[in-house]
Amino acid sequence: MKKLLSIILAIMMFFSMSRVTFADGIDGPMQKAIIKVGTSADFKPFEYYDENGELTGFDIDLMNYVGEKIGFDIEFVNMSFDKLIPAVVSGEIDCAISAISVTEERDNIIDYSREYLKTYNITFDENGNRSTKHGEQYAIVFREGLAGSPYEELSEPTGDETLYILIDKALRELSDDRTVMKLIEKYELNKPLDESTVNVKYSAIMGDGDPGANTDDSEPITSATSVEASEWAWADIDKAHALNITNAGGNYNFPGAITREKFCELAYNYVSEFGNLPVDDGHIVFVDTDNMKVRILNTMGIIKGKSKAQFAPNDLLTREEAATILNRLINIVHPDLVSTELYYEFSDNAQISDWAMSAVQRICNMGIMKGVGNNNFAPKENYTTEQAIVTLVRVYASSGISKPDNMTFADKLKSQMPTNTNYMFSPLSIKMAFAMAANGADGNTKTEILNTLDIDNLDEYNEYAKKLIEGYQKADILKLDIANALWINKTNTTQKFSESYQNTLENFYDAEVNSSTRDKIAGEINSWVKEKTNDKIDGIITDELAQDERFIMALLNAVYFKGAWQNEFDEDATKKDIFTDRNGAEKQTDFMNETAYYGYYNENGTEVLALPYKNRVYDETAEEMLSYDFDVSMYLIRGDYSENTLSGLIENKSLANKRIKLSIPKFESEFDTSLIDIMNNLGVVDAFEDKKADFRKMFDKGNMYLMAAMHKTYIKVDERGTEAAAVTGLFGGTTSVPPEPIVVKFDTPFTYVIRDDANGEILFMGEYAFVE
Repeated sequence: MKKLLSIILAIMMFFSMSRVTFADGIDGPMQKAIIKVGTSADFKPFEYYDENGELTGFDIDLMNYVGEKIGFDIEFVNMSFDKLIPAVVSGEIDCAISAISVTEERDNIIDYSREYLKTYNITFDENGNRSTKHGEQYAIVFREGLAGSPYEELSEPTGDETLYILIDKALRELSDDRTVMKLIEKYELNKPLDESTVNVKYSAIMGDGDPGANTDDSEPITSATSVEASEWAWADIDKAHALNITNAGGNYNFPGAITREKFCELAYNYVSEFGNLPVDDGHIVFVDTDNMKVRILNTMGIIKGKSKAQFAPNDLLTREEAATILNRLINIVHPDLVSTELYYEFSDNAQISDWAMSAVQRICNMGIMKGVGNNNFAPKENYTTEQAIVTLVRVYASSGISKPDNMTFADKLKSQMPTNTNYMFSPLSIKMAFAMAANGADGNTKTEILNTLDIDNLDEYNEYAKKLIEGYQKADILKLDIANALWINKTNTTQKFSESYQNTLENFYDAEVNSSTRDKIAGEINSWVKEKTNDKIDGIITDELAQDERFIMALLNAVYFKGAWQNEFDEDATKKDIFTDRNGAEKQTDFMNETAYYGYYNENGTEVLALPYKNRVYDETAEEMLSYDFDVSMYLIRGDYSENTLSGLIENKSLANKRIKLSIPKFESEFDTSLIDIMNNLGVVDAFEDKKADFRKMFDKGNMYLMAAMHKTYIKVDERGTEAAAVTGLFGGTTSVPPEPIVVKFDTPFTYVIRDDANGEILFMGEYAFVE
């Protein structure tokens, strides 16, 4: 993770680069080469976009100087910080410079230059005293095995050869180079700390690099790598975070220009919260991006490409483009939203494109966007990230909709469920399965999962899960069992679960760890599911998935519940009655009937009734009532609770004990669904994309992505009580399709050898040349 940097060390870089491309190909005289350098331009003063949208900063100037010294052109590629090292490993870029800390974990997969920056992590106590916590070193990174290459001379590659460069000699004197010292002074990296200054902001890099304390509670909460927003945007940025328009922990260059793709991601977040997202069919619309969010917004008609096949994801968004996209979003998500008839006569109206004029007028009439001063709209100017966030918050405010601030993961899941059929899901099962996966995830993959699950601290959740599983296992009045398991498909991979990951799941989730082969794994998994759900769910994996050559692992969670009502219904009182469904259709079904005292609430059109399960039993030996430290009830809810979260409604409403003549249907129901679109809509995206998923912590080597995620449930409600079961299955696939198997058929004469490999002794040797 990036941290504030302090003291400049000797800048003696010892590294090599590969995959160098030439401007005019490799034929003929050698041309000046281009080095692709990755950076994350959101960390002022090291790498950031200035007010003119130009990439600048200490690292940027330093790398350009490196290129000048070795006679190479530098081409910077801006990407999120979490993507830098994977891009280096894959060869997408040649190296990366972005205040990348030297860690043991990273050292296993990439090479470093010699460190050129060192940090101090400074904290302040309540008395204003400073203390240095620890230091950290930073370096440029390369693919493993390239740093320190023996090649020293720059030579033109031929064919598919790789070009290596050793530039230590060229930069040996950089530590006292006058140009580098000027860069240090330019970016004030040697500025002394004024300890008398009150509330020194974290974004300032002060003397010896010591960051001052920030005690201003009014500032927005942003990630450590975000560029500080303008003061006028603070309140709306905080609101956007609460509304899930922005992603917790996301890296945002708030005052910087926003790209078309980044704006689409914000718009997608808005639609996922307040609109209805279609199912992504995976159809590739544009040749220059496979971003799922761009695809879906295009399907909805909210965004369009620069041409039929080109979206131009990295182009900076203009103000008139932003107005047009916002207008389409409102038409689709809030079709009843109206604007005034006022016509804005901007001084630069003539510069507004014809295709954008009506959208600009409407968006300005609604107060979503405003002019830039001097009665100008500036249609061709770049739109900034903070402007994009603020205007989406204004759309929300204009819509008049209300979103509870305390939606739980269960509430979010419910918002994704179908309205045309009965359904049941287990938030506990889904959350626990993805939490187990998060223990093997890293980077943005892990961040997205934890944010969606509402888990702030994974270690604390692991402890909570352990106590929950152990507590439920003690029950015998109520049966509530949680089971977890892992499988490796040995046919398709040589990977094994890493020792640390396996220990975590065994210790905290009581997980079984299994291995199997392609022909057996489906049967074993489905048998496990059937056993753990007491035969209520037959299985979770299909034969088709089990036979897929990409399929390498399965992670399973099963929950089984059986409880008796505290007040059982009389079977003789069960009668046929009419149930009116959501579409107004009437149908006869069995209704259970009972008159008893129940917890009940009925106000403002919302009705809640609690049906408790038996949780106490008399122990004749101990001559006392025994109970457990959990209390389970079924809550029946009806009416309009749109202003409340469902979880909050149950937790916060005071249910008065009332004598109720109760009639409820007796029913049995099954439900199954894929979780991919559901979790995508809630914010888990990278885990399902083979080029973005990061589950390397799960294995001793290699990676995977989630190629499938399934959830199945069963419930039966009758006079005695309730029996319910749920299973969640996450299925991992290789991040690249395995090669086609080599067909080897020994149908001609061959020699065979039986050998003791440990001692090198050939025990038998022969030849088979004739069928006897």
